Amino acid sequence: PPSRASRVSSSSSVIIFIMVEFRRVLAMVCVVMASLTSIALIIISFTQISNNTTTPRGSYLDSIGSSGDPCSSAEIYKSHLPFRARFQDDPDFLFCTWPGANSASRIVQGFLGLVLGIFIIIVLLKKGTRIFKLIAVIGCGLCVIWTFGNLINDGAATNNGRTWCDGRMSGAVLTPPDIKIACDSGPYIGSCILDLWAAICWLATGLILVAEFCSCCKGKAAKPQP
Repeated sequence: PPSRASRVSSSSSVIIFIMVEFRRVLAMVCVVMASLTSIALIIISFTQISNNTTTPRGSYLDSIGSSGDPCSSAEIYKSHLPFRARFQDDPDFLFCTWPGANSASRIVQGFLGLVLGIFIIIVLLKKGTRIFKLIAVIGCGLCVIWTFGNLINDGAATNNGRTWCDGRMSGAVLTPPDIKIACDSGPYIGSCILDLWAAICWLATGLILVAEFCSCCKGKAAKPQP
């Protein structure tokens, strides 16, 4: 019969195997969530590109001194993006969306995050070499920094637009001049929440991959030399 030492060794091997597989599955779940969040950020960013400067009741953002879309040409609006305002009894919102740099950063990060997610899934399924795992870890770190940067920029822009809108869009020329204004930054706050969730997913994925990478290095070092 097997000795006590061999039984203990066998049990330890089983436990280690289960932990390694669990860690790999957990990494897979995190990277899938990060990839899905990247897709959501891309979709939302594209849906929040267009402005609406007129409504059925005729209220409009004044474009005096500007040409074309006042959201992009009138300085008073350009410096307070994004914002949404609904005028009294008007069914639709007037809104100027994100500055171009914010949307571009989110879209590019979303596409690169999606590519990275596919790469990490392949590495995990194929149990890739240390160099591929290191690339995945570095990629996760860059995504964390990028998404947190997007969160800071988007959060600051949203707060700026909402604060200005709550001040009844001071200095804006509106028609008619005495109507009540209700501001709502819900969609932009939603984008900020997605930024945060993406950063958390990439951070969790990165930490798990670091553990996987360290485990791989220890396993290589523990192998007896011929």
